[in-house]
Amino acid sequence: MTRETHIDEAGIDAESPIVVVSVFVVNDVETLRAAIKAVRDKHHFGNEMKSAKTSALRRRVYRDVLTEVMQHDIDVWVLIANKETAVEHLGLARRVLGDYFTELAVMRTANLWRGGVLYLDEKPGKGREALLQRLSVGLTEVGALQEIDSHRDDLMQVSDLICGTVFGVETGNERKRELFEIIAAHVSIWRWAPEKQKADRPSREVPPSNERHPG
Repeated sequence: MTRETHIDEAGIDAESPIVVVSVFVVNDVETLRAAIKAVRDKHHFGNEMKSAKTSALRRRVYRDVLTEVMQHDIDVWVLIANKETAVEHLGLARRVLGDYFTELAVMRTANLWRGGVLYLDEKPGKGREALLQRLSVGLTEVGALQEIDSHRDDLMQVSDLICGTVFGVETGNERKRELFEIIAAHVSIWRWAPEKQKADRPSREVPPSNERHPG
């Protein structure tokens, strides 16, 4: 069996109040890819699965894909951080918080993905190149670290659905709640807090329907 881990981020734009990083570990890649293809074929859906894109058909596809995925040998871990708190306590610019928390999430979950291939969504820019270089140096025990074009990869697209679903619920998008209910029991959520960076561990929790984002 092949193990792959797909990392995705949401809320990295300057206006977002939070940043979300998802770590999606697949322990049997071949079996899951075949299962996702079967769901796609059932709906005759060949387009990219992307959380930001919605329609009646897409909602059915996303619901069935996530329901199928959650039955497989996977681990899902999500970091949620409030940007104002992060800027105040870390002294970093908002524009670099995405990379900071991506690196933190990768390091925190090393026990889940060690020995497999770690994928990040392909994004242009020197900042991304610098992040890849830092991760390559710090992750000497990982099998490989690569960028991948999410347009061509079902597992990265599922990672986008997971990350976008959590981000949507956290920021008050009730349309995402149906999908969140599908994944909630399988997702370990860590709400980053500066005073507890060393002590905190991921915990399973379901945000209440009226919660918009961590304070």
